[in-house]
Amino acid sequence: MSDEPQLPLPQNVFTEGADSCARGLPRGDCPYPPGSAERDQWLAGWDQTAAVAAPRGRAAATPDSSGEPVLPKDIFAEGTDSCAAGLSRKDCPYPPGSIEREQWIDGWNQAARAR
Repeated sequence: MSDEPQLPLPQNVFTEGADSCARGLPRGDCPYPPGSAERDQWLAGWDQTAAVAAPRGRAAATPDSSGEPVLPKDIFAEGTDSCAAGLSRKDCPYPPGSIEREQWIDGWNQAARAR
């Protein structure tokens, strides 16, 4: 280990991990090498987002076959696809007030604006 002081990592590595979790990417998809400070920050962002997902009405992360936690599918894309398939906003399958509903409707709205 070097005697040089460690500089703090940019917040964007942490945010990148948090955003990846929110988009439903598996924790194992971290792009940084094992043992790196970047990996630690990315995983911390992913883990923090996974930890707050369940209390906000979203399904908790569940382990995949390798034991890595994985969040549910990309609900934003589900909303986008639903709009493209001709479904109405009223067809949102998620309960009012849930983060899933917000994400689904945001996806639906984006697809509706693109038409």
